[in-house]
Amino acid sequence: MSTSIAVRAFGFDDDLLEPFLEVDRRVYAADPLWSRLPQPDVRTQLSPHNPFFAQGGEHRAFVALDGGAPVGRVVAMRGPRLLADDGQPLGLVGFFECVDDAEVARALLAAARAWLAERGVARVLGPMNFSTWYRYRFVTGGHERGPFLLEPYNPPWYGRLFEAAGFTPFRPYASLRVSHTPVALLQASHARCARQGVVFEPLDLAQGDAALPLFYDLSRRIFAGKTAYSEVSFAEFQALYRGAAALLEPGLSWIARDAAGAPLGFLFAYPDLLEPARRGDPTGRPETTVLKTIGALPEAPGGLGWALCHLHIEAARARGYRYGIYALMEKWQELLRYTQADRRGQGLTGEVWKEYTLYGV
Repeated sequence: MSTSIAVRAFGFDDDLLEPFLEVDRRVYAADPLWSRLPQPDVRTQLSPHNPFFAQGGEHRAFVALDGGAPVGRVVAMRGPRLLADDGQPLGLVGFFECVDDAEVARALLAAARAWLAERGVARVLGPMNFSTWYRYRFVTGGHERGPFLLEPYNPPWYGRLFEAAGFTPFRPYASLRVSHTPVALLQASHARCARQGVVFEPLDLAQGDAALPLFYDLSRRIFAGKTAYSEVSFAEFQALYRGAAALLEPGLSWIARDAAGAPLGFLFAYPDLLEPARRGDPTGRPETTVLKTIGALPEAPGGLGWALCHLHIEAARARGYRYGIYALMEKWQELLRYTQADRRGQGLTGEVWKEYTLYGV
């Protein structure tokens, strides 16, 4: 690493916060897409008012300066609700941005790991901002296709920088692009669930924010126990998803309930509003939807997720959409095998669209 590069540690109320926030603007200065993407409010997320800190969490931010110019940043995080699968303390490194310089990345990540080690944390995952409720994972394949709406976004060299700093792939993920083709097996799953008393209802967009308590309760019950999952308060969840209904279209998102009206699962989806820009027609209409989250309680009838997909596909086709991106799925291999096995002349197509990696050390 050049002797002109220094890594500085700081807290929230510090003059170094501004250089820290400046790093991403330097990294993406030549990227025409970055400025058009939704940007998280990093200043607010790192504020002491974030509920993460109210529940005993703490963090330390690091910025790398090259002759006074910010060239990299990372945040180390720990807290009582962050536990590895074996119950041991788990550390996170997130909010990572860096120029394409392995030495800068190594220095940043070494400083973050040293801070965590001083606090008794040996296991570290990243990139992850606080928990899986926030932004995490790098895009490590398919960069040439450009981002879809609400997808994590990063330069192609970030995975390489983490590996150069000693991190290894901890969990791979992928999103798939699948044609919105009627599939008999999905329709059969829907019919079977309906015979068992499941009632399906499209999300009422006029009541989008009012449905947040339902989605919060379902999400924390469905996804508890997943990799690096940690509980969040409803206030946190509300702050993350309030106003999300503005992205939605009628009929694309669904809720499943049992015969007594208790929720069993949901599918959250929206049009890929970035697609027209990707294909060079920014005023055009998207022809792809994004299936962002599909979840079912363990006690729900088998095949409920497929039944929800059937309803989404039918509604999407009726609205003129041709494809669906099944986003950030842990079970992507199962879905890919399904699309490949079920073509049988129906015109069904499926392909890996993007690849993602969560790293560990």
